[in-house]
This record gives sequence, C-alpha cells and structure tokens, in this order.
Amino acid sequence: MNKCKQCNVYITDDVKICPLCNSALENVSSGDGIKKYPNVHPKRKRLSLFLRIFLAASIVVETILVTINFYMGHETWWSFFVGLYLAYAYFLIRFAIAQSGSGRWRMVAGTLLTAILIIAMDINTGYEAWSTNYVFPISLGLLNTLSIILIFTKRNQWQSFMVVQLTLIAITALSLILIPLGIITKPIVIVIVLIYTILTFVSTVIIGGSKALTELRHRFHINR
Repeated sequence: MNKCKQCNVYITDDVKICPLCNSALENVSSGDGIKKYPNVHPKRKRLSLFLRIFLAASIVVETILVTINFYMGHETWWSFFVGLYLAYAYFLIRFAIAQSGSGRWRMVAGTLLTAILIIAMDINTGYEAWSTNYVFPISLGLLNTLSIILIFTKRNQWQSFMVVQLTLIAITALSLILIPLGIITKPIVIVIVLIYTILTFVSTVIIGGSKALTELRHRFHINR
C-alpha cells in the first residue's frame, strides 16, 4: 500500500500521486486503525460521465451555431467565439474538477486556458501580438511568483510546488519557438520570464537541500 507523508494517510487506490496534495507516494505496509484515503474511482466515473455529456452537448450546440452563422452571413464568425468559450469551459472543468483536488494544477490550468483564450481573441481581431508578447509570458511569471508564495505559506507541501516550477520552465522554453515563427515579435519579456523561472527553481532546490532532491527523484522515478 502507498502512503503520503505530507498528509499522513494511506492510499487504497493503485496510484503513485496523492489525490489530496499531489505529492509522490511511498510504498509501505499499513496496519489496522491507520487513516486511509478511500477509493476515489466512483466519483471520478461520475465526473467523467458529466464531462462526456457536456462535450457531446457542446458539439451539437456549436454545429447548430456554425450552420446559423454560415446561412445568416459569415462576414463575422461569432460562432467561433461561442465554440471557443465552450472549449474553454470544458477544459477548465476537466482540469479544475475532474483531475482530483490539487489546487496547484487548477491554478496552472486555469491561467493557461485563460491566456489561450486571450490569444485567440487577439488573432480574431487582427493579431497585433499583444497577447503573445505580454499577456502570455506575464501570466507564466505570475504563476511562478504565486508558486513561490505558496512554497512559504504551505510548508508541509512545499516540495510538490517544484514540479509546478519545472512545468513553467518547460512551457516558457518551448514558447521560444514562437520567436522565429513571428508569433512573438518582442521576445524580451518571454526571455526575462524564462531566466526568472529557472533561477527560482534552482534557488528552491538549493534551499530545499536533500528533501528537494528526494522529491524530484520520487516524481521522476529516479533511483540512486
């Protein structure tokens, strides 16, 4: 059976990550009378059914709206925005609710989906690149700052926030591809954010010491 040292509970599900705090689990033997986190699969199945119904209904609604938009005059594709909002709602529900109770990943998913929605609006209104030059990188920087704050305020879970920092580094680094493509026309902001996220992650590892390295080994299944 697996145990979460952060929450001090045993997990009956066959999972590697704690459904409460999203920390890496350790394989231990449990005894009677110890706190156990119940099986969460029935709840996830209900949420999965709700998401499938929502997705099917959204596809039907968007198809009808696109048809109406086409026959009523498609100089302005207002149905595109409706579909975008429906997709935004679907993925926000999926990552914020259905993927268990990690506030960290709800925060990341919500911010990134909002940034994508703003970029789509920028594209639809002629694309002046303000969304990719400023909104997107600043959102990543704010997320990184928030993760640092949460490391100090949620000290019993601070190691797990390093994964959020690594995710932000990966997203920011991959975004550099958009510079030669002309999608990001003023790269200074995204470069500054990338340096900022790397420095904060390195600082977290250095300050965290052996606990930080242990968490990373557990997360990425690295054996000594």
